[in-house]
Amino acid sequence: MRSNLKKVQAALNDTEWATQKANEAAMAAYATLTRTFFEEARAAAEEARLCADALESAALDDLDPDEADDTPEIWELHTACMSAVKQARSAAEEAEKACSGEPRATLAAERLAQKCLGIETLETQYSDELDFHEVSVWGLAAALEQAYRAGLKDGRTAR
Repeated sequence: MRSNLKKVQAALNDTEWATQKANEAAMAAYATLTRTFFEEARAAAEEARLCADALESAALDDLDPDEADDTPEIWELHTACMSAVKQARSAAEEAEKACSGEPRATLAAERLAQKCLGIETLETQYSDELDFHEVSVWGLAAALEQAYRAGLKDGRTAR
């Protein structure tokens, strides 16, 4: 068997990119706590896992161990691949951990919308009648003031 270095290097590059995206998504989910960032973190975690599996398969199937004895670059590539697989899986786990449960910021916004504005849900309903609401300026002011106070309180307890 001849080693397919191009295929393995491409898989390594894809995995490194997916690992970076999963790490960034986890940080954003921890920092923002909104449904949008949670969904992005879940998608990035899945992508990192898929890339890690593909890279592991490429490293095991497409690098010839007999060639590695004679060609140090092949052994180095194999070692880099296995390290990248471990990092990608770790990043995927962290991204999934970051988005476990319900996003606190989204839940708080939904409670304020219900309490201050009389809006049942902030989920898109794909209907103008359900997605657009008339609100009073005093209701909007009350919601914004409560959100501001909640943010101040959360900021003090998060440190």
